Amino acid sequence: MVGSGGSLGTGRRVLGSSFGGVAERSAWHIGVDTGGTFTDLVGPDGSIVKLPSTPADPGAAIREGVERLRTEAFARGDLRADPGNPAPLHLAHGTTVATNAVLEGTLARVSLLGTAGFADLIEIGRQNRPSLADHFADRPPPLVARRDRLDVAERMSPTGEVKIAPEAATLPDIPGGVEALAVCFLHSDLNPKHEELVAQAYREVGWDVTASHELSPLFREYERASTTVMNAALRPRVRRYLEGLAPLAERLWVMTSAGGLWPLGDAAAAPAGLALSGPAGGVRAAAVVASACGFPDAISFDMGGTSTDVCLILDGDPAPAVDRDLVGYPVRMPSLDVVTVGAGGGSIVSTDGHGRPPVGRRTAGPGRLRPGRHPAHGDRRQRGVGSHSRGGPRCAGSPRRRRRSRGLRPGRHRRRGGVGGGDRQHGGRAAQRQRGPRCRPVRFGPGRLRWRRAVACL
Repeated sequence: MVGSGGSLGTGRRVLGSSFGGVAERSAWHIGVDTGGTFTDLVGPDGSIVKLPSTPADPGAAIREGVERLRTEAFARGDLRADPGNPAPLHLAHGTTVATNAVLEGTLARVSLLGTAGFADLIEIGRQNRPSLADHFADRPPPLVARRDRLDVAERMSPTGEVKIAPEAATLPDIPGGVEALAVCFLHSDLNPKHEELVAQAYREVGWDVTASHELSPLFREYERASTTVMNAALRPRVRRYLEGLAPLAERLWVMTSAGGLWPLGDAAAAPAGLALSGPAGGVRAAAVVASACGFPDAISFDMGGTSTDVCLILDGDPAPAVDRDLVGYPVRMPSLDVVTVGAGGGSIVSTDGHGRPPVGRRTAGPGRLRPGRHPAHGDRRQRGVGSHSRGGPRCAGSPRRRRRSRGLRPGRHRRRGGVGGGDRQHGGRAAQRQRGPRCRPVRFGPGRLRWRRAVACL
């Protein structure tokens, strides 16, 4: 995969410039790229190991891949991979764990502590609408539920002067089921004193707290709050994942959304900066390959199992971005200008309330189509399933099943007098009774694909 090459290449440049000792130069460097469908490892000699990802424990595939690389390298005579006396292992890791958590909506439950009267800004946001001409367009759901937004009696003036100081005795209780806290007060980018006091009070009793002034001390409270909440929601899952990899390598470096490398501690503390870790590696590698082929201006296109990532490359350098949206949520962290959509080769095809066949946000994982598995975007190459199938492989309302119910071969239409009469497209009343109680005909509204009729399995 391109992402693996990008992670390894960047790792060599950064690690080579910072490791000067003989022991460091003799270390065993491995590049790892973890995606939603496959995990790829690249050894020092360019050997590649590709394994199915393990979503329940993403580190399991990495551990298995490292052992396989060591075994294969030792068989080829690389003494650094000797199981009895292995060389220090340095891992440069590009991961999509944070990206997939956002795309699939598997974030931790977070409670937001804001200035009294302003805790709802995480939902109010800006006046920008997803589509000016579509009055029915939905904005993404807020990252924090209303019951988890808590007011703190404090106030800071626009010049950073204290007006109302918070008191420990009046701090709100945290609702049950919350995993992490996000603290974002007005004007804390000028004076973070109140955030420091409140964050310290909750940390003393064991809470995992993300304070906005520690992560993104910039003005514009909505973007700052969104970035803080996103970091708090990602931290439990990403921290457990990275700490599980710590015993695997002497030094672990994680690729950031900007294409650089962070040590383990920094990456675990600020996972919002890893939201595009895997895609950033692919973009860096694509820029190098395109320039070497004589195309310094290019567009990178990287389709994985869960998402598809696109980035503009000018003069051999990927375009940077400071303020960017991640699936509709502002994240203000240094990043490459990568556009990500939740439509990869393994993204699940479903139907919405209007009968349309949207792709994503969940992925089917590795493996071909099998009974009981949802149809995925990449299944279009398999027999009997389309990338935007109006019915599943066993759906009685699919075109193939409808035509067979009238005694016709797929691809043939009877012009008049179908079974039950009337509707030549759908086989009349008799065929409708055979579709089952869970299938119903729907029509597409204006501006949608102009199919005459579709049958959605609900």
